[in-house]
Amino acid sequence: MYKFPIEIWLQIFQLACTDGGSTGRAISRVSRFFHEVSKEVRLQSITVVGVPQIVACALMLERTPPNFRRVRHLFVSNCLETPFRRTRTFPTSSRGFWEIDTGACEAFIQILKLVAPTLQTFYLVSNIPRTCILLPVSLPKVVQMTLQGPIPPANHPRCETHAFPSLRRLQLLSFTDYPMDIFESITLRAPSLTHLYLSLTHASRHLHSDLTQALTNTSPHTSSDTLPFGIFPTTLKRIYIHPGPSPMIGQGVWVNFAHQFMMKNFADVANFDQRVVIVEATPVCKHHEAMAKWLQGDSDFFPLV
Repeated sequence: MYKFPIEIWLQIFQLACTDGGSTGRAISRVSRFFHEVSKEVRLQSITVVGVPQIVACALMLERTPPNFRRVRHLFVSNCLETPFRRTRTFPTSSRGFWEIDTGACEAFIQILKLVAPTLQTFYLVSNIPRTCILLPVSLPKVVQMTLQGPIPPANHPRCETHAFPSLRRLQLLSFTDYPMDIFESITLRAPSLTHLYLSLTHASRHLHSDLTQALTNTSPHTSSDTLPFGIFPTTLKRIYIHPGPSPMIGQGVWVNFAHQFMMKNFADVANFDQRVVIVEATPVCKHHEAMAKWLQGDSDFFPLV
């Protein structure tokens, strides 16, 4: 092993350390040589599940020198859930997860701040509403981000200045309610967005009208020279709408009516603007499935359209 240049080993480790950290940990235990050489790329892919890991990860990153803290891909979940036994890490509360557990909130924000200089892709799973539509920390190099879970009814004031200038592909999954200014807020914080994916858990009465308005009206807070074609940035190429699962037999006539009404309205929006694509109704991705998809490199829900 000592005959190969360190640069070759670094390239090998960089290709190998893409599974959430398990390979990096295994490589570091092989020998002292591997332990030292792999430091630069060992943390490039990390998965963090549950409060204990969130807190431990924040401490680990704080103790890691910046030149070895090169996290490029990050998965964080507050849900300890399996397909066989469903358990919630936190009780459901209108206060939101980040206010229920202050320690976890601070650790989560600290993780984002420490990885912000190098982070390129981020996947967050939360079964309790966040305090922001996007995130409470600016991530200047993130190009793809997936936020799975309820969206807060309003943006927290501290989220107004956080930016994601490199963000191209944004996925918002497993939500129904959302703030009225969701599209304007996304545009102001992600001005280079090219693809937006919206996945609902239940039928929405207003998303089609809010989306139509965002596609046609200019922002009251931004000049028409900057946003000449509605609220969305001119870089936007596609908006994918996943309407959630089709109603099951026995759910009632009103559930079926609401779903049909929503689908008709989404079809009208798609006919109005060719950038809007309606994705086939399929079951919503569960919490325990999210990490498996992410580890397999299959967490990009964007169709090849």
